[in-house]
Amino acid sequence: MGMQMLLMATGNTGVSLTPRTIADYHGVTVGTASATTTFELNSDGVARGFREQLSDEVYNGEWLVTGTNSSYEVMFTVLSGATPTGTLNTWLNLGTTRSVTVGATRSVAGVTSASSDVQVQIRTTSGLLVVTTVITISATAEFIV
Repeated sequence: MGMQMLLMATGNTGVSLTPRTIADYHGVTVGTASATTTFELNSDGVARGFREQLSDEVYNGEWLVTGTNSSYEVMFTVLSGATPTGTLNTWLNLGTTRSVTVGATRSVAGVTSASSDVQVQIRTTSGLLVVTTVITISATAEFIV
């Protein structure tokens, strides 16, 4: 599905979320290569994307435009690819930070990759769906000889 954005807005929605691709890479010639990518919706109303090896935040955008964080819930659903860590297929209150993470590790010659297209749905606690989008998170670890 890639970077398609499906937006269902009803009236005056207090949330906003756009599709993103977040990727991490780590290559080594000795030891173990490890890459991890995380997408999170913070309880402070900010959506963030992190790349562990590159030690940076590649996405920082507000998901909560108006209202109260605990008035919304999120559900992460894998559409394709690797199964990320994090709670999937369950509505979770956004009064607490919620995230999904993929990782890849390699300690012998070659490349290991993990990628996941994750549907992110946000609804009100009363069940009114207000935003649906797709986030792609991926990690690649390479042991170079």
